[in-house]
Amino acid sequence: MAPNILSERLQMLADMVTPGNRLVDVGCDHGYLSISLVGAGICPGAIAMDVREGPLAAAKVHIAETGLEDYIEVRLSDGLAECWPGEADTLVCAGMGGRLMERIL
Repeated sequence: MAPNILSERLQMLADMVTPGNRLVDVGCDHGYLSISLVGAGICPGAIAMDVREGPLAAAKVHIAETGLEDYIEVRLSDGLAECWPGEADTLVCAGMGGRLMERIL
């Protein structure tokens, strides 16, 4: 994984994730956060979720390019609708408006 794949904003989020935690990234867009954290060995696995099929398709391509398909699951989901208790230890919900994040949480 290229060390500069994350924007400054995404790197700030990545720096807050506790090593060893399983990640769920709501609104994953391109999947870079999950790819970076799993690829660096910080997270053993991740669930990358988005409500839109286009970003999920891009995330799948990026995940496949890095060979992390066995460690990052991609799900079409409106917020946390497709995330189940016990699947993750850390939730990232970023890059959307405050009201939308409030509705998701």
